[in-house]
Amino acid sequence: MFVYALVVLLVLNACTQDTVMAEECKDRGLQSCAMHVKKGHCHMENYEYLMKVNCALSCGFCTPSE
Repeated sequence: MFVYALVVLLVLNACTQDTVMAEECKDRGLQSCAMHVKKGHCHMENYEYLMKVNCALSCGFCTPSE
């Protein structure tokens, strides 16, 4: 029974990750993305997660689809 539950959780996890990765490539309304790019925050350890979430397009973490 434990094995079945584990398999179900793994499948659900794989499905939800694909959905997140399929999000539109865009900046999330932050007008300050250009400033953060200029200051090099996109790849700084303290800012990188925030930049991936809020300034993905400006920082080049994704490419927009036509």
